[in-house]
Amino acid sequence: MVAVAVGVAIGRVTGDPGGPPAPADGPTLTRTAPSGPGPTRTVDGVPVGYTRTRAGAIAAAANYAVVLDSPAVLDAARVGPALDQIATDVARADLREQFARAAALIEERLNLDTDQLESSDIAMRSAPLGYRVVEHTPDTATIAVWGTSVFAAAGRQAVGPAWGTTEVGLHWEAGDWRVASLETTSGPVPPEAGSEMGGVVASQINRFEPFWQIPPVKE
Repeated sequence: MVAVAVGVAIGRVTGDPGGPPAPADGPTLTRTAPSGPGPTRTVDGVPVGYTRTRAGAIAAAANYAVVLDSPAVLDAARVGPALDQIATDVARADLREQFARAAALIEERLNLDTDQLESSDIAMRSAPLGYRVVEHTPDTATIAVWGTSVFAAAGRQAVGPAWGTTEVGLHWEAGDWRVASLETTSGPVPPEAGSEMGGVVASQINRFEPFWQIPPVKE
């Protein structure tokens, strides 16, 4: 997730600017139905529209993490509209700056340009695999999303899959969950075959609930 792929590379993506947000609008597991936690629509390529529930916050965090780990975040012309849909009013400018720095870093290290990002010779995908509700109220939520991200490009050295946890701070603003902060750390990383760390890693992974166990909308 750039949350993982870029976020792990640059460490903390952004912190909560602090203070309650002024009330705004905003993605979930795309398999949900309209009667579920969301999303209810797509705007500028971003799935938005979540219920003001624990399930809605979980769905929003997962989808936002995926959006923020797609090729769009490496393109200034696309990341701006995406952040307009995702971020709180307070956090938006800081997120723009942080992702601009991350994009420049990735492009420099991988020798990429905007035209190449649209090429079929480049693949950048992520998948959320589990979540943990750190905190939830009707107005705020913090959801830790564990997942993996892969990147491959023709003529570039192969990059192994990245595993990381993105802690998504959300605020309810203008009728939707919006990102107030993002922080990514590496791992848990599944052990390689023959490793004796399986038990340790398993306990770390089991701290996250699978997404098919998202609680019902009515709580």
